[in-house]
Amino acid sequence: MLHKLSLLLLVVATFCSCYDHHDEPPINGGTMSGNCDISQLYQLCQGGCHTISSDIVCVGRVTSSDSEGNFYRSMFVEDSTAAVEILLGTYNIEAQYPVGVVVELHLKGCAVMVKEEILQVGLPPQSFDTAPREFESQVVIDRYIIRGSS
Repeated sequence: MLHKLSLLLLVVATFCSCYDHHDEPPINGGTMSGNCDISQLYQLCQGGCHTISSDIVCVGRVTSSDSEGNFYRSMFVEDSTAAVEILLGTYNIEAQYPVGVVVELHLKGCAVMVKEEILQVGLPPQSFDTAPREFESQVVIDRYIIRGSS
């Protein structure tokens, strides 16, 4: 009887230990469409940090990876006109947004700024700062960035 019980516990433990749970970013399986090119956004954001109050949506492909340590807590998204640096503030970005995946950037409520000729997007700055700050949380990131299925 003890032998059967230990065999049953082994089988149950085998099936229970194979559970792998992780959160994926929201995926848009349909066609992604934007109403603003990144180059148009670049032209709007000259001369300091601006908080976007209108519904601006940009679509582009992820073109950077933090897997080699070249980029730290940010990723670059590019369309046919320009590129933008998204200040994510998280680690292992490559796992959630691999190079080549299409993303939709919903920028209402975000802060944008051109810093050293690079367009940056993040959250509005604190009262004591003048630059956009990192999103710092996947929950906040998911509000602004929708990952495509391709």
